Amino acid sequence: MVYWVQEAREPLAWLLPLAVSTALWSIHLALIYLESRADELILPLVAAILLLSLTTLYRLDRPCAFWQVLWTILGLGLALMEQAFLPAVRELRSWWPWFLALSISFLFSTLLWGVEAGGAKSWLVLGPVRFQPSEPAKILYCLGIAGYLTKKKELLMVRGWRLGPVKLPHPAYLGPLVLVLALTMLLMVVQRDLGTALLFFGLLACQFYVAAPRLDYLLGGLLTLILGAVAAYRFFPHVQARIDIWLNPWASPQAGGFQVIQSLLAISSGGILGAGLGRGYPQIIPAVTTDLTFAAWTEETGIAGAVALISLYLLLLERAFKAALSSRDDFTLLVGTGQIGRASCRERV
Repeated sequence: MVYWVQEAREPLAWLLPLAVSTALWSIHLALIYLESRADELILPLVAAILLLSLTTLYRLDRPCAFWQVLWTILGLGLALMEQAFLPAVRELRSWWPWFLALSISFLFSTLLWGVEAGGAKSWLVLGPVRFQPSEPAKILYCLGIAGYLTKKKELLMVRGWRLGPVKLPHPAYLGPLVLVLALTMLLMVVQRDLGTALLFFGLLACQFYVAAPRLDYLLGGLLTLILGAVAAYRFFPHVQARIDIWLNPWASPQAGGFQVIQSLLAISSGGILGAGLGRGYPQIIPAVTTDLTFAAWTEETGIAGAVALISLYLLLLERAFKAALSSRDDFTLLVGTGQIGRASCRERV
């Protein structure tokens, strides 16, 4: 549909969805050959989301769609290699110190070679590739914290050390977690990447609660997270500006609030069924290919398309949670819950 409504049609445009579809079918056949016991719904759900994203990006920016295809094929190839050659997740638990060290190294790299964007120095540029080291750092961070918690979770349940009126686990067991968290927060604050800092803290709090399910730990983590968010709002002007725009974009319709207002107008103009693929005006929205592709999708497919897309993500999260919670291995459970939390919380602070 998008292809036919374009004024200038590219003869080779069909190679993009064909390449992704071929890669997905190859993964499917390879999993059958490997006799994988993975959830059979996860790959179709991922396939639907990938192809819808490719459709939307082709509508918005054809070079961006081309790169999306390359990264998709690369990611699927890495997933297949992991299934075929790498050990099971549970066999990685003894590597947790290396995972934490690599995670901190990724975060530290932007201090030396990073470039600033959106008020935060959190990007690396390697030739034509531009990426955030915090993304692989989150995966490694989840693996490292999961390994430590698996080893020390029984000791963390025992609160034999008193700090004033508060009883806590012994510093020998709680201290390494606090040290890693403090170092991570310090690196993020120096880079002014406060959204990622809050996400790292939230991931640790979530995994800590799964490993040591005490209500006071959960409440303490939530309270600390709220206090950290308030402090970020008070001491960092770019965080304050973003939250103010989120609360009331109409206060600066021609400046900071312009992007949010245009996205809201695009979503509202979509109605129930939308303007039709290729029939909207998403190019009016600034940075639509990176920040607000959902607004472009909703404008052209309406509430029906928005509900369908959100339903796909909810189904994918449900299957992922089911896979993690059905594991009999504590390390796999903690890694699964941490990775699901990381994937479902895209920060924009």
